Amino acid sequence: MQVQERMPLVFSLLVASAFLFPASSTDPSIRPCEAVNGERSGARKARSEKKRHGKEDNAPPPNCVEVRLSALDAQEYFQKFIRERQWFTRDQQASEQVWTFTISLDKESLAKYTKPFADSRIQWRGGKGLVQIRTTEKNDGYTAVSINATFDGFGESEDALATRRDVWPLESNGSLESEMIQALELHIRSLQ
Repeated sequence: MQVQERMPLVFSLLVASAFLFPASSTDPSIRPCEAVNGERSGARKARSEKKRHGKEDNAPPPNCVEVRLSALDAQEYFQKFIRERQWFTRDQQASEQVWTFTISLDKESLAKYTKPFADSRIQWRGGKGLVQIRTTEKNDGYTAVSINATFDGFGESEDALATRRDVWPLESNGSLESEMIQALELHIRSLQ
């Protein structure tokens, strides 16, 4: 009789623990990047800690992922990715951990990858993007892959009183970086 009375208690404890301690990601080959203090970017702090400390200054880069792949394999994948997209690249520099290159963009691609410019009176012709891919191998078999892009737009201002220039710095909206991170994640899932 006592065993039957304990079974519902044990079962309810198991169910409660499943909600309190959810299972880790179903894909062990991909995980969020670590924050500066060593927490995963997916980890949440208690509300009281957030209120006490204010904004978190130790968040990981937004366009970063850790993958179970060597740094060289990740960079080779991105070179293949760029060839498949038929992007015109130049000014490439590569090392063991960093690969930078410049891509040429038409005005539609420039608008797709950048935040809107404050002055709407500029007639854009196109632009260029400087892309940096950083791969850092971790001790546990993962590689942190971080992608950052900056852009310059080429165009003329319709404002006759504005300073004459052809190149305008533009801020990334994160689309290019996210597109490349998502492509890497799909590639890794296809390897399994």
